[in-house]
Amino acid sequence: MLHTAKAAPALAGSAAGPLIPLIKLISWYNGRIMDKYISSVLDDRWVEWRAGKLSSETSRSAIDLAFGDYMRSCKDKATATIRPSARKYFIMQLRMMFFVAHDSTSATISYAIYLLSKHPLVLERLREEHDRTFGTDLSVLPDALRKDPHLLNQLDYTVAVIKEVLRLFPPASGFRIGRPDVHLHDDTGNEFWPQPDEFLPERFLVPKDHPLHPVRGAWRPFEFGPRNCLGQTLSMLDLRITLLMVVRRFDFRDAYQEWDRLHPTIRPLVFRGEHAYQTGNGGAHPADVNRENKGSSTASTPSTPSTPSTPSTPSTPSTPSTPSTPSTPSTSSTPSTSSTPSRPGTPSTATAQAGA
Repeated sequence: MLHTAKAAPALAGSAAGPLIPLIKLISWYNGRIMDKYISSVLDDRWVEWRAGKLSSETSRSAIDLAFGDYMRSCKDKATATIRPSARKYFIMQLRMMFFVAHDSTSATISYAIYLLSKHPLVLERLREEHDRTFGTDLSVLPDALRKDPHLLNQLDYTVAVIKEVLRLFPPASGFRIGRPDVHLHDDTGNEFWPQPDEFLPERFLVPKDHPLHPVRGAWRPFEFGPRNCLGQTLSMLDLRITLLMVVRRFDFRDAYQEWDRLHPTIRPLVFRGEHAYQTGNGGAHPADVNRENKGSSTASTPSTPSTPSTPSTPSTPSTPSTPSTPSTPSTSSTPSTSSTPSRPGTPSTATAQAGA
């Protein structure tokens, strides 16, 4: 959307200049549709509030938290309808929350697909959980989600996978420049993350007395405490739904070897042996070696996953490696992956580049 005084002159002399009025009209029209929808949701929710069915104590959604403050400002004298000024404020804040997490969520999806492509046992266990919870017929999945969205709460291993991806590649928790000889310990001298560089979703499922169990406060991709991210619930919901809709439909492989072959360099851009790493650009994004000429992905031959087997609980390392926070490199290639259909009934060809 073009709302700044500097944006219009910049585009006026470009090829997009004549399109500015149309862009503004489309933006206004889409905004009206969104405002109308949010307003109807607010009205339905307000009826439940006035009937005493909901409160900010029983529900922690953004709408209910906002209504809790609104009720206090009304001194618990609920009006039949929401005040126009309050309605306008609620709509503005909710629109911001709906869109603000998309940037970090898309980066997390890129790294999730990349890590799953490198860990087939984790991918098999993830698919098995989705089959067990939603069935094997992918064509009815959207209807099943609409009919009973609470089924998403049964995806414990999916949540563990997402948490482990966010631990390794946190897109929005802030950068910390570290040194190889600086180590993080808790107040008892224990290291926060045993096997810190390993992709082990099981660390979020083991009991508290297990050596892999996270230290309280160590996992903080949404930060921690009173200043944590208000959109974390929405972001985690987006990530669960995306993985549920994608991982059984496609097989994935990264395309870095193909990229290096098509774009030979004296020294490939890698960090700690990985092509995929984060750089700072407002948030922590997958870096892109060449934004004007991104590498293409070639579909791989789909493999038929065997009966998923549950990995055993990782053994406790005798001497856990100590995590150090490395300085962030400036450039690298985007974690690109090729995707191919892995279930019947999917498109004959499909190509995806994560992080594009």
